[in-house]
Amino acid sequence: MKPSRPYWTVFANKMQVCLFLLMWGVLTGGQQAQAKGFTVAVDMAAIVEIGNVAADPGLRVGYLIDPLIFHVTPEIGVRAPGFDPFPMAGLRVGVGKGIVPTVYGHYGMVPRTQEIWFEGGAALELTFVPKLIIGPHLSYTTMEEEGLLSAGVHAGVTF
Repeated sequence: MKPSRPYWTVFANKMQVCLFLLMWGVLTGGQQAQAKGFTVAVDMAAIVEIGNVAADPGLRVGYLIDPLIFHVTPEIGVRAPGFDPFPMAGLRVGVGKGIVPTVYGHYGMVPRTQEIWFEGGAALELTFVPKLIIGPHLSYTTMEEEGLLSAGVHAGVTF
């Protein structure tokens, strides 16, 4: 006799498919995504620890794709918490025009220690001036033994 699955797992799987199809429709709008161009951005942040604040600069290069009201930017870059640089790659997704709430995630590796890290965060990007992106951001980075909270501002241009 086959073990029965809980009824909610069937519902959850159908909901996931429906959400995927809905998001695909919203993202594409029944049209092809419109490429906007390359972006180059500079991040200046501070790592916030109890009793300690350290610089957390970064440089990102990406390609902005703008389907409907969503902004999708695959990107690569360098991050240097405490001025110890390491490479990263990730994705930013924002929604709206003018004031764009954005979430992002990056993976990277610290070459010196071979530690893998993940950074997840949120930003508020202001895009009122054509080709210019500025705004505040907040992120949390996890490494093998610690987590870092970072807050700052970023500025970029789109070509």
